[in-house]
Amino acid sequence: MTKPQKLAVGIGAASLLSAVLGGLSPSPAAWFLGWTSVSCALSAAAYVANRPGIYGKRGGLLVWWRALPTAIFLGAFRIACALMRRARRHPITSEVAPGVWVAGRVDSSQLPEGVDFVIDLVAEFPEPRTVRNRTGYRFLPVLDGGVPRQEAPVLALLDELADPHTTVLVHCDSGMGRAPTFAALVLLRRGLANDVDDALAMIERARPFIHLGSADRAFLAGIEPKVHRPIPERTIAAV
Repeated sequence: MTKPQKLAVGIGAASLLSAVLGGLSPSPAAWFLGWTSVSCALSAAAYVANRPGIYGKRGGLLVWWRALPTAIFLGAFRIACALMRRARRHPITSEVAPGVWVAGRVDSSQLPEGVDFVIDLVAEFPEPRTVRNRTGYRFLPVLDGGVPRQEAPVLALLDELADPHTTVLVHCDSGMGRAPTFAALVLLRRGLANDVDDALAMIERARPFIHLGSADRAFLAGIEPKVHRPIPERTIAAV
């Protein structure tokens, strides 16, 4: 069972429990528990169907009226993520290769100097205004433990990041799953790694606590042949 599937089961169970408790509770607790049940049910469905847009994040900002139905789950999820980050005490940013950084959620004060692109993979939380207003900010929504819904936006973004003279920081919430998965493709696209396994080994040397799930690895295996790599200079010279 993949991580998104496990999350869907857990969140679905929370939805069912909230519905039962709501039916046994007087108002206004019943209304709150009913909202909690709906919020969790929508979130569980999002994980099953891989629909990161359910949380209403657009251009790095949560659109409040889109996020409102899932607000209870998002609040609880944010608290849980904050507690896990505090307990783990992992470095927020790590340079995994020249010009390529992997990170958890960052604000502008935590960005390495000279970063040209910030790739935000977090579907659940808004990006700080000082980061999302940067010229090089790009948003690609991915659910926790999940993978991008479509390959085309990923490949287009990789082409934009292909120039090895630019510096890119890829971040998710913890910098353990989504961010290293995408960063491996950046390394491959720039010709800094021979294949996905080589790219992941490079990332793990700089960030040994990364943890890719089966969904991440399956996504990488499927998209790797479609990632265009730079032509070696000796080949160009021969032509």
